[in-house]
Amino acid sequence: MKTKIFSLLLIAIFALSISAQAQDIGGDDILISEISSEDAGFPKISVADNGWIYILTYTYCSAAPYTSLMLHCSKDDGVTYQKLKEWKLSVNITYSDADMVVTGNSEANINVWIAFAVNNSDDNSSTICVSKHAADGTFIEAPYTYKNIGFKAYRIAIATDYRSPGDGASPFAIGIAFTDYVNSSNKSWVNYAYSLDGGNTFNLKSLQSAIGERQFGRIDISLGRSRYDKFGMVGIAFEMGDAPQGFNSWRNIGFLANYMDYRNTHAWSAPVNISKVITSGENNTRNPKVQWFGNKDVNPTIHGTNSFNFIVAFDQKFNDHDFDINYIYPATSFKIDAGYTPALSDFEYTALGEEESIEHNVALSFDKQYNHYLATYIEYGSSFKIKYKYINADKIHDKANWVDLGSYSNDDAYSTSIDISPTKNMVCWAWSEGSSIWADTEWSTVGIENHEISTNALNAYPNPASNVLNIVSENANELITICDLSGKVVYSEQASEKQSSIDISQLSAGMYIVRIGDKAVKLVKE
Repeated sequence: MKTKIFSLLLIAIFALSISAQAQDIGGDDILISEISSEDAGFPKISVADNGWIYILTYTYCSAAPYTSLMLHCSKDDGVTYQKLKEWKLSVNITYSDADMVVTGNSEANINVWIAFAVNNSDDNSSTICVSKHAADGTFIEAPYTYKNIGFKAYRIAIATDYRSPGDGASPFAIGIAFTDYVNSSNKSWVNYAYSLDGGNTFNLKSLQSAIGERQFGRIDISLGRSRYDKFGMVGIAFEMGDAPQGFNSWRNIGFLANYMDYRNTHAWSAPVNISKVITSGENNTRNPKVQWFGNKDVNPTIHGTNSFNFIVAFDQKFNDHDFDINYIYPATSFKIDAGYTPALSDFEYTALGEEESIEHNVALSFDKQYNHYLATYIEYGSSFKIKYKYINADKIHDKANWVDLGSYSNDDAYSTSIDISPTKNMVCWAWSEGSSIWADTEWSTVGIENHEISTNALNAYPNPASNVLNIVSENANELITICDLSGKVVYSEQASEKQSSIDISQLSAGMYIVRIGDKAVKLVKE
């Protein structure tokens, strides 16, 4: 039987943390860390509500061997980063995975929450832990520790509803999802542990089991809420099925959803195999990411109809040379009711990437200011590119509604992470490239800076303009935004008609970006 005990290993992990010298690096694309050529690095990014950017990097070196976690922070909007802490394990004790979220809005109350999984071959044990850290990375406590003999931990993910907490959470909720294996029963498990009191206490739910090792692999979790689902919801997506090539195997994606306290009355009889929703998807999917709508003040819609709102994106293989990113979203029939398990018909799907290129390793986030889903992923055609897109939550039913804000070309990208800075309205993202970890903050959720503007431009006149700008759109009831080149939104209006006249006399002279949906134009203000 699974038991929750405090692990002495935890004390050793953080007691032996390496105090790092401050290392500041400037530039547009910021080099966070150089790692050995034998290493593999996987960054996770999270932004505090005061704009401080945190990057956690899980590193695995097969040659040494060792695994480590590194924590970096930027206090200047991503211009420079400082290495705060490094925790290194070696030989028989290794990290198998890690994830991170950040809460708080000032140096005094910022907390970094790190969820990690550790395997110890000396005593054949695994430890799942949530550790709480101060703004400078100092270890405070471990509010959740779960150690078991005869277990093997696989993958872990963490989420919070801090920016828009549900009614059932005070002051906010934190949830972790993890996969592991129990040797005595020869079963793999999907597990969920949650806190509804700001990370003080946690409860564990074991959600699903399957006979054999590695029956569940990579996993992701999202906590969300809206006016439609006030208590707060959890969505968990995970790889399931045989894994003949280990964790890089193509298999199926399971999905579970419930209220955040995971009520037994509303528990599904089995995960929904959402790979089957997509043509040719069964046994050909991997690397799921889930993002739930996260704005308690808005009643979400899809194509104008009130609905639950979330997306689950993943890689799909069509053949050995064609990988695409697709995603599912709830149909109007989707519901979370007592005694009800959704059918495949309760989900719809569409594509995120382009059909003519290879895409993989998607990462998701949510911007509650604009109710946008944010996505970044790796695209490979003639070269590697890291793509960034966003979409309004109401328009997730049609892939044509994704707004492509640009890409970054590189030689060897293989892991991405994304979040939104609420103070700067700027997207922050991190990625692995060869033997280095990089970060950038130069793209906004509304299309800023000097990236190429889509040729699908809107009709705005006169341009240049000094007092009044006239905008003609194909549709009524669309959001008009004007941003300066730093990404700051200087004007926004929900247009009720197809043609609008905007007073811009108070704007300073200079260059701006005017955007409606996927159409944009550069504006010169005289």
